[in-house]
Amino acid sequence: MPFRRDHRHRGPPPPEAYGRVTNPERFRPLHRYAVALLDRLRTDYAVDVTAAFVFPYGMQPFTPARPPVTLTPKDPGAAPVAVAFTTFPSVVVRCGRWLVESFPACGPWEPAGRGPSNW
Repeated sequence: MPFRRDHRHRGPPPPEAYGRVTNPERFRPLHRYAVALLDRLRTDYAVDVTAAFVFPYGMQPFTPARPPVTLTPKDPGAAPVAVAFTTFPSVVVRCGRWLVESFPACGPWEPAGRGPSNW
């Protein structure tokens, strides 16, 4: 089936479309899924596990819903993976030094100057 673009929506959505979040509990399964994935990575790879999460520059600290998890590979050339669990509920994943992503993207943390900090 060919891809059809819906031409009713041109450009990015208006800012007010993302000014609120309804039913955030629908994201609660992310915590279970992240824990299961971290357990799998721990058993399949040679890693050290710590309850730590280093907030990158500009990231607003938050109170975690459960202890964070950092997997640090025993290979010195590999990068660590850290997961923090927010009360939103969402997960913030940090891979190596520079990559930080929130799932869902509408989660409560925002680097300074990137958008609302009171979601």
